[in-house]
Amino acid sequence: MTEPSDPIPSQSLFFNTTLSFAGQAVSAILALVAVPIYIRILGMEAFGLIAFYITLQTIVRALDLGMTPTVIREIARARATTAGLRELADQVRTFEIVFATSGAAIALVIVSLSPWLANNWIQVKELSRQTVATCVLVMGLQCGITWLSSYYQNALLGMEHQVTLNAIRIAELVATTAGAIVLLVLVAPDIQLLFYWQALTSLLALLIYAFSLRRLLPSTAGRPRFRASILRRAFSFASGMAFIVATGLVLSSMDKIYLSTYLSLDDFGNYAVAFLVISTLATVFVVPFYAVMLPRFTLLLASEYNQGLRDLYHLVVQLVCVILVPTVLVLTVFDSDLFATWLGNSNYTPAAEPLLRFMAGGMLLNSLMVPAYLLQLAAGWTSLGIRLNVLLILLFVPALLILTQTFGPVGAAANYLGLNLLYLCMGLPLTHRRILPGALRSVLLDDLLPVFLVCSLGAGLLLLVPYSEWSRLVRLGFAGAWGLGLLLAAAVVSGRVRGIVSSKCANARASWRGTGLTTKDEPEPVENHS
Repeated sequence: MTEPSDPIPSQSLFFNTTLSFAGQAVSAILALVAVPIYIRILGMEAFGLIAFYITLQTIVRALDLGMTPTVIREIARARATTAGLRELADQVRTFEIVFATSGAAIALVIVSLSPWLANNWIQVKELSRQTVATCVLVMGLQCGITWLSSYYQNALLGMEHQVTLNAIRIAELVATTAGAIVLLVLVAPDIQLLFYWQALTSLLALLIYAFSLRRLLPSTAGRPRFRASILRRAFSFASGMAFIVATGLVLSSMDKIYLSTYLSLDDFGNYAVAFLVISTLATVFVVPFYAVMLPRFTLLLASEYNQGLRDLYHLVVQLVCVILVPTVLVLTVFDSDLFATWLGNSNYTPAAEPLLRFMAGGMLLNSLMVPAYLLQLAAGWTSLGIRLNVLLILLFVPALLILTQTFGPVGAAANYLGLNLLYLCMGLPLTHRRILPGALRSVLLDDLLPVFLVCSLGAGLLLLVPYSEWSRLVRLGFAGAWGLGLLLAAAVVSGRVRGIVSSKCANARASWRGTGLTTKDEPEPVENHS
């Protein structure tokens, strides 16, 4: 029997992925630029309060309990069905009411707890308890606002309007960051002013998201209405995701929650700086795959286009490996120069270096598992993720307490590395055995091994270079050149990445010469060892 053809044009896949990477890159750059400025103006203790808000936002985002992928999936399905324009409008209204109600509840809870958090949870030295309580109260309001904004963002993803979504997001980020810095410099270096401004810009962005989504909806007869049947239909998938998100919340936030009360704000700020670096890398280079590849994997599985699924899966694995392995090596080798340049000599503390090394390794291992995790979701297989998360909680929550008590923040960072190592070693073979039988050998030998070998060789060559004797500026330039060289070498030894780069270069040359040549975005066929 002839295998079904690719159900989605590859150009739309490439375009949406590029837009996702661009939006995440702008977000990461603004965050990296803002952090040292905030620290210089407000001090490390005030930045520790910002770090607490970031942790709080992480927890709140996880409380959607699987509704984020559910919204994207259901809205996309509504657009592809014959249920009509009314169905899509009702989908949007139903989920909108659910998120608005739950967002108001989240804000109310945090606002009510703000005095207790300021007086009993957060450890301060110089900031007043009243200032901290006010900031936490504003945090609560902003969490409710961003919660509802996240719904509109996911709805736009379901509508496949990456241009609209990223345009609003970038404008919001620029206004939030640039406006906060201007206020802190020209008005007053006050942490409360920072949170007031962020809440205001978040509210304005929320209104723009809502207006843009409504304009994209087709006209329907009558007003959109809430329909409980839509929620009942989405319950099966959402309930499985809820268990994964709930257990994943424990794993991803347990170190920050525990350290926020165990450490002083200064020490917690150092831990938060290291975590911010690796989470920013994951946001830029890994998160875009969720929005673009999850529906792609789902449609390939549903259409039984098995060879297309295998090709795309191996391509995603290679892309993650090619991008992140050289980046992690540069971070771990030149961490002191990068930290000192980024934060400034007065704010740089060597204690953050070992934290970054452990966290970068853990982030790399976790990212290598992302393509397999997307396969699980595309296949509707949520039970594996639940079982793995429960096992990791049972093993690594006690380990976190023991290692932190013994080794301090370094122990917590080492616990993060061990957690993700076990997750990868167990999750990868189990996923392949059920969804892509025989693919594990190809992943290990063709996708991962060549990149790790060439990057290990590049790291070994550093032993022959006396870069430690050079000035910092020269070392930074050398770090960039070395990292770029590793990236190019990794791309060359990765067959599918090399194929897609060659294809794009051929298209660019043809366009320049005016020949009109077009080639497919997927890589050229390579030997399938599975």
